[in-house]
Amino acid sequence: MARTLDAILAAAQDGQSHHPIVEVISRQRVADIPFDGSFLTSETFNEYGANLIPHSSGRLIIAYIYHSGTTSGIKFVYTDTDRTVFTTVDLPLYIYTTSEIKAVSICEMTGGNIGMVLLVDDKSNHLYRLTRRIYTVTGTAVSNAEIANWSHDTFTSDPWVQTIGENSYLIVYGKSSGSDYYLYGRTSADFTTWSAEGALSIGGLTSTWRLANPSIIKISTGDLWLWFDALESTGPGGEELTNIYYSVSADGGGTWADAVKVSAYDSYGEVGSHPVAVQKAANQMNLIFTRTVGALHMDDSATGWPTGDSAVELSWDSANRKLYAINCYAGAGNKPLQCVVKIDVDTWTVDRYWDGTTTPGFPAFITVDGCNASPSGIRVHDGHLIAITSVQSDERFLWVLDGEANTIRNYYFDTSAPLGVTQNVSHPFPKGGLDFNTIREAFVDAANNRVWLLFADGSILGGYHVSVGYIDLTETTDYEYHEVVYATLPTYGDMALPPSMKGGMHVDLSGNMIVVTGGGYYHPIAEIVGWCGVWDIESGALIVMWEGGVDSDFPRYGLTKPFVYNGRIYAGMSEYTSGHGQSAFRGLAEIDVSAETVTLHRPSYCSEDDHAFGRPALLQDGKIAMTHTSFGVAVFDTVSRTWQLYSNGNLSGMTVSGNDHFGPSEIVYDDANDMVMVGYPGIYGTEDPAGVIMFSVNGYIRQAMHSIGTDPGGGWTFATAAQLVQGYLDYDAVAAVEPGSSTAMYVFWTNENTSEEQSIKWDKDGSSLDLSGYLVAGTEIAFERSIDGKPASLRFTVSNGHLFDPYNLASLLNATLRKGRKLTLRFGEKVSGTNYWENQGTFYVTGTSLRFRRGDYPVMEVDAEDGRALWQHSHIIATDIYNNLGEDILEDLMLDVANLSAGDINFPSMGGSAIQMQWIDTTLDEIVTQICNRLGYFFRFDMDAKATARRITNAGSIDHTYTGNADLIEYSPDDKYSDFTNRITVIGQELDFTDVTFDEERITQISGTLGWWGCKAEHVVWFSEDKSRRCVNPRINVIESAVSIPFQLQGSVTETLTECSTSDDNKFCTVNVSAPNLVPQLTSAIAMVAASLGIGDGIPGPAGMTIPIGKILEKAGLVWALMILGSVANYQIEVWAQPLGSVRRSVQGTWDDEEHQTEIGAIVPQVITDPLCYSQADCIEVANFEGMVVQMQRRRVSITKVAHLQDEEGDTIRRVHPYSNQIIDLFVARLRRSMVIPPPGEDGGQFIDEIEGWVVS
Repeated sequence: MARTLDAILAAAQDGQSHHPIVEVISRQRVADIPFDGSFLTSETFNEYGANLIPHSSGRLIIAYIYHSGTTSGIKFVYTDTDRTVFTTVDLPLYIYTTSEIKAVSICEMTGGNIGMVLLVDDKSNHLYRLTRRIYTVTGTAVSNAEIANWSHDTFTSDPWVQTIGENSYLIVYGKSSGSDYYLYGRTSADFTTWSAEGALSIGGLTSTWRLANPSIIKISTGDLWLWFDALESTGPGGEELTNIYYSVSADGGGTWADAVKVSAYDSYGEVGSHPVAVQKAANQMNLIFTRTVGALHMDDSATGWPTGDSAVELSWDSANRKLYAINCYAGAGNKPLQCVVKIDVDTWTVDRYWDGTTTPGFPAFITVDGCNASPSGIRVHDGHLIAITSVQSDERFLWVLDGEANTIRNYYFDTSAPLGVTQNVSHPFPKGGLDFNTIREAFVDAANNRVWLLFADGSILGGYHVSVGYIDLTETTDYEYHEVVYATLPTYGDMALPPSMKGGMHVDLSGNMIVVTGGGYYHPIAEIVGWCGVWDIESGALIVMWEGGVDSDFPRYGLTKPFVYNGRIYAGMSEYTSGHGQSAFRGLAEIDVSAETVTLHRPSYCSEDDHAFGRPALLQDGKIAMTHTSFGVAVFDTVSRTWQLYSNGNLSGMTVSGNDHFGPSEIVYDDANDMVMVGYPGIYGTEDPAGVIMFSVNGYIRQAMHSIGTDPGGGWTFATAAQLVQGYLDYDAVAAVEPGSSTAMYVFWTNENTSEEQSIKWDKDGSSLDLSGYLVAGTEIAFERSIDGKPASLRFTVSNGHLFDPYNLASLLNATLRKGRKLTLRFGEKVSGTNYWENQGTFYVTGTSLRFRRGDYPVMEVDAEDGRALWQHSHIIATDIYNNLGEDILEDLMLDVANLSAGDINFPSMGGSAIQMQWIDTTLDEIVTQICNRLGYFFRFDMDAKATARRITNAGSIDHTYTGNADLIEYSPDDKYSDFTNRITVIGQELDFTDVTFDEERITQISGTLGWWGCKAEHVVWFSEDKSRRCVNPRINVIESAVSIPFQLQGSVTETLTECSTSDDNKFCTVNVSAPNLVPQLTSAIAMVAASLGIGDGIPGPAGMTIPIGKILEKAGLVWALMILGSVANYQIEVWAQPLGSVRRSVQGTWDDEEHQTEIGAIVPQVITDPLCYSQADCIEVANFEGMVVQMQRRRVSITKVAHLQDEEGDTIRRVHPYSNQIIDLFVARLRRSMVIPPPGEDGGQFIDEIEGWVVS
C-alpha cells in the first residue's frame, strides 16, 4: 500500500526546489526507570553521599565524599553548559585517621558561586564540626570557615543547605537535645556569617522521635518543602522503624506547618529514609527515598502471576537475569502443577507465566488434582530451561520449557489413551515391579542440552532397580532415552532398599559423576535404612556405594537431596537415630568421595537432633545455602566449617508472616549482587505458601524508590512508591531537573558492590538525545531497505565521537550510542519555515567505530539495523504446533517470541491455506523468512516501525507516478543478480502419512526346551524393545527341533506362529512350540516291565536253547521307558518379518520459461525444497512465484533520483524512460536513501534515492 504524505509535504516533494531536513533520535529500548545507571568514575576507593544541583549557567554541579587511603575529601564535579562532559576537581580536605567528612551539601549562591556545607567528625577532639566553603562554578576555592562545633556524643544528622532567595540561605540538620530530637536551622545573607541554630517548630511529631536526613525543595509557588525521616520505634534487637515526613513553609522558613506522613511502614522489616524531592512541573513532584527492607517478596497477588504460589523449585537465568518459580501444590495428596512464573529480578516484576491455560502451555491434566507434578522439589533446573515431570505411577511424562524462546516440548515415555498421550520416546526404562514405576528426579544440564532423569521400579520384597540416563535436547525427532546407569539396589535383611522421596540425584558435570541418595526411616515393623551410590558419568560404572546397615560411619537412614561441590557430597540426614552407635550423628553430611570418608556438621545455632534441610546450593567463596525448616536459610562455609543463619530473627521482614516456616525449597543465587532467592512453599497445615523471597547475604536491601506526587488543585497526594533503580544495594539518591525547558531528571546515587565498595552511579530519565546537531557535514546519513529478507540498515557519522565512547566515563553521552540503543530516523522538508517530517524507520545500534588520530577531531561511525537484528541469534528450541494461516502464525510469533505489542503488528491477509508446522532448533528470523517465501511476501518493519509484510509481484497497482525525468540523476540496466535459470522444480511433502512395507528382516531368535510329559511354550515376540515397532508378514525359520524316536513316533514337535490382532497394531506375534504327550507310552513301558516279572526265564527253544522271555520283555520295557524319560525337545527358532512404516510422500511442481529455454537452447534447472508445500498445487504455486522472480531479475534496472519520501521498497512506481520517453513501471526491490548535509556556507549537499527495481511493464 502506497505511503500517504501530508498534503503540504507531498506538494513540496513533487516540486523542484527542496530544503531537506533530517533528525536522528537516540533513546533507550526499554523504559528509563528503573535506572540501571552508569558509574561516574572507575576509582576503587569508596565514593558516597552525593549532592546535586542544577546551575543557572546550564551546568550540573555534583559534590560527593571519598575515602582514599588516609584522605577524607570531596570530589567537586561540574559539567559544561551543554551537559556533555564531567570535569572533576579533587578536594583532599582531611586526614581520615583524625577527621572524617560525614556529609556534604551544596547550593548556588547569588552571583553563581557554589556554597558548600560539610559535617566533619573531628575524631581527635571528639567533636562534630559544621563548616562552610565557597567555590567557583569550576571548583576553585574562594573561602572557608567553621560555622559551629559540638560534642561527638550528640546525635547529629546530615545537614542540607538551600538557597531560599537572593542572598538568603538556610541550613537544616537533625540533632538531639537530651532525650529529644529536633530539626535545627541556621540562616545567612552572605554564606559567610551564620545565625545561631534554632529548633524548627513543626507540629505533629513526637519529641522523642529521632529526626534525620533533612532536605529542602523550593517549589514553583515559592513554598519550601522540608523532607525528613523520623524514627518512630526501636525493636528489641536494635531494629528501627522509620517513615518519611514533610513540612511546608510559606514564608521562607520563618514558620513551618504540621508534619505530614507520606510513607506508611509499620514493621521493622521495611522502612523508609533519606528523602529528597524535585519538581518537574507545577503540579507534579518526584519524591525519592531509600527503602530498607529485609527481603523482597512476590506471590500470586503480583500482577501477571496466576493463582498458585507454592514455589517448590526455582531456576536462575543469570545471563538474562530472570528468575523462574515452579509452583506445585504442597498440601496433602497429589501435587499438581500450579504454574511456572518468569520474574525480572532487576525490576521485581513478572515477565510471563505458563500453566494449563496459556499458549504454549502445559497439558491440563497435569495442572488438576489427581496428577503428581512434584512431591517436594525433585527437579534441578538450569537457566531458562525448566523440566516438569509427572510422577504418576503409570504415566511417565516430561515437559521442557524454554522460557526465553517461549516453547514447551513434550517427552512421553508411555502411552495413555485416557489422557490422549502417545509415547514418543524410544528405549524408556521398562516398567516393572509393584511400585515406584516413575521418574524420581530430573536434572537439567543446559550447557550440554541434556535433561538427566532418575527412574526407579520394584518393591520391598522383590528388589529395586534404578536407571539414570538423559534426554538429548538437540534431538528434533525420534526422541530417545539414553541410559547411562542401571543398578540393582542393595538389600538389608529381607527387604530391598528403596529410592525414597527423601533422597535424590545430583549430576556433577565437573567431577564426571552421578550421585543418587536414598533416605530411609525407622518403623517398628519395617525399618528402612538409607544408602548413597556414586557412578561414573561416562561408563555408568559404580564408583562407591554406602549402605546404612553396613557402613557404620554412614547415617543409618541415609541422606536427603544431595549437592556435589569440590569432590564432596553435601546433604542433610534423612532421620536421626540414637542407636546403632550413631547418637552423635546430626546435621549436614559431608562425604569425600575419593577418600570415602563421612563427616557430620551440626548447626551451631540450634540444638535439635533432626534437621530438615532442603537441597544445598552454591553461593560463593565455598559457601553453600539450604533451607532449614522452622529455622530459616542456613549457610555452611565448607572451608571454615562454620554456620550462618538468615531468619526473621536477624533480618526483620525476611518472610511476610514473620515466621520461619521454610519448607524444603530450592535456593538459587545471583552472584553479581550477592542475592539469595528462595521459595516459600509453606508447610501444610502450618502456614500457607508465599511465593518467592529474595534477600542479600550482606544484610538488609537498600534501594532507591520514587513516588509521584500530584496536586490537581485540592492538595498533594503521593502514589505508591516504585523502584527508581535496578540494584538492591543502590541507595541515598539525589536528583535535579535538567536546566532549561526540559523536564528530564538527573539522578545520582550510591552503589555498593558485593565487596562492600561504594561508588557513585548516575542516570537520567527522558534520556533521549537528538543527534542531528552532531551529524558530520559532508558525510552521508543513509538507510537501505530491500525485499531480500535482510534487516533494513542505517549508517551515519557523528562529530565529537569521544563523547559517545561507551567507555568514556567523563562523558554524559557515553550511553547514547551503545550497542542495542534505539534510533528513530526522520527525513522531511522545511516548507515556508515549517518543518514537515516523515518517519523513516526505527533501528538499533549494531556497531560503532571511533576514529582517533593525533591532530584529527574524533568522529564516530554508527551502524544500525531494524528489529530483525535482535532475532538472528535468538535460538528457538521448539515453537507451538501450528495449523493456521501464515499471517496468524506471524502475528503469534511477533507477540510471543519477538515480544512486540499488538499495536506494533500490522500483517495483511496473505492468502494461501493453513500452514501446519512446528519449527525446532531454529531462529525467529529463519521462521519468518520461510513463511514469507512460501506465500510470496517479504517481511519488513515499515517506516513507522510496525511489523508487516508486502507481496512481491510484477502485477501490482501503481503507487507513485512520475510524469517526467527532472528528478532523474542516473539510469542503467542492471541484471547483475540474474542467471540462466529457466526451470524451477519445487519439492514438498504431503501432510498425511502413507503406510509402507520394508524388506523382510530378522527380528529375533528364540530357543528353549520341552519335556516328555507333553507341553507347549508360548513366546510373545515384540518387534522392538520399546514395543512400538510395527511389522507385517511374520514367519519363523526353525533352526533346531526335536529328533528323538519317541517324539518322532508320536508326531514330533510342532512350531507355529500366530499374528497379533489388528487391534494390537501389528506390534508383536506369538510363537507356539508343542511336543507330544509321552506319558501313555511311559505308562505302557512301565506296565511291560511289571508284567515281565511274572514270566519265567526258561522257555525251551530250538536246539535245546532256553529263551529268557521275561528278561527280554523286562529289558525292552526298561529301554523304552528310559528312552521316553530321556526325550527332551531342544528348539531354536528365528522370527522374521517385514517392518511397517509411515512416510510422507513427496510432491512436486515445475515452472518452465519455455521462451528462454528456446532462446538459449538449453534448460537450466533449479530445485527448491519447501517444507511448507503439502500438495502439487502448493509446489506449482511456489514454482510459479520463484519463476517470476527469476524472470524479473533479468529485467532489473537501477536509477538514482532526487529523494521522494513517498517511495518505499515493495512499491510499484511509474516513470518515463530517459531515452524512449515510453512509460515503464518499476517494482522497487531495493531502496537506498541518503542525505549529505553541506558544511556551513558551502554547497554540495544532496538528498537522493538509489533504487534497484524490476521493469514489470
